[in-house]
Amino acid sequence: MDIALPLQVMMENTAGWRNDLENMHRVVEEGLHKHGGILFRGFDILGESEFQAFAKTFGFPLLREHKLQPVRASLHVFWSSKTLQGSRYQKAALKGEWDLYGQIQETTIEGDHESIVRDRCVASHILNLMEGEKV
Repeated sequence: MDIALPLQVMMENTAGWRNDLENMHRVVEEGLHKHGGILFRGFDILGESEFQAFAKTFGFPLLREHKLQPVRASLHVFWSSKTLQGSRYQKAALKGEWDLYGQIQETTIEGDHESIVRDRCVASHILNLMEGEKV
């Protein structure tokens, strides 16, 4: 089976893209998953703001289809009972060295790239780890 990628569509409505928008949306709905991309030709877009208006007509359905992949983020909480000295430690101890300088607790938070950063439970996890509780 020979499928050209992306699908190239020549628009026949010379009255402008706004008058052919319903047809363009139909082409995208029917062909995007099959071809992986659609290249519209032969319709006039006059400038950046008009292109942005055109793109916004497709934006929300495409955003609903995108899903962030799940990730696991290690959360390390460290408090030092000794002072790290020397230029090598201006940023932090090296991986695997933290426990030489004080107590360390670790837990893993699951979610996607956005939810982990915005998770209100992160502060609670940090507090529990600092208090030495198992999260």
